[in-house]
Amino acid sequence: MWNRQDEPQFHAAARRDEAIVIMAPLLSGVMTGRWDLSNADEFRTKYAGHWWFKEHDMDKTLQAMDCMRKRFGDSQQGFLSAILRYCLGLPGVVSVLPGFSTLEQVESLAAAVDAPPLSAEEMAFIRETLREDLTLLKR
Repeated sequence: MWNRQDEPQFHAAARRDEAIVIMAPLLSGVMTGRWDLSNADEFRTKYAGHWWFKEHDMDKTLQAMDCMRKRFGDSQQGFLSAILRYCLGLPGVVSVLPGFSTLEQVESLAAAVDAPPLSAEEMAFIRETLREDLTLLKR
């Protein structure tokens, strides 16, 4: 979700009418709800050396996920469904290959298939909440 659509590889693929498959892991469990503000100290200790968190503020990432849960629901049904529908709603995205580790995650992702697309306002909310620098989180 943090890939910038203005990067050269996207333009090159578009000129050749090709698709790109992007690996976008679920941030070591942050996006599945495994980690949140309640266990942030344990999270920081475990992932202090992780490439993403060397470049990004771990607390702001957790705050962004908290904003997502407040908006779309704390259950994985609402939260993961919104994330999947966001990815599918981006221009040029034709498929998403999500990961999962629990039956609840599988059911949540499967339910998103039949859910209506996100509104323009919901897309904007997610884009602003999860944007790369995470400096202006909606409160």
